[in-house]
Amino acid sequence: MIDAHVHLEKGNYCIDWIQEFIQHALLRDIDEIYFLEHTHIFKECQSLYDEMSHYNAYQNQWYKRKLEAARPLKEYTDFIENMKKEQFPIRIKFGLEVCYSPEHEEDISRLKKCIPLISLLVRFILLMNGRSAI
Repeated sequence: MIDAHVHLEKGNYCIDWIQEFIQHALLRDIDEIYFLEHTHIFKECQSLYDEMSHYNAYQNQWYKRKLEAARPLKEYTDFIENMKKEQFPIRIKFGLEVCYSPEHEEDISRLKKCIPLISLLVRFILLMNGRSAI
């Protein structure tokens, strides 16, 4: 079984945090996990949320809080590179969950280019009308 929608953002990027997810997966007969971080937690992805953050006061405050705690994308890519050297009892893959809107296709393309080290591991989930498209 595969769990293809897991987020690490509530913890530190470290092997101990990954191991917690793996232990839960093993108990549930899951043999593959896709760790997909939301792009709103990365500083480099700020432009993807310009329109959304101005939709209303609630959205604006929500995104301001996210931006204040934003991490550099390099923190995630470095972590992935380190995890590729490890052996795990299940298959793990890493990627990004990208909220898609046509006006940001260029930004999304730039984002793909800024992570060439993991381009084969990264899956961009483009949310279009409730369906994902790779």
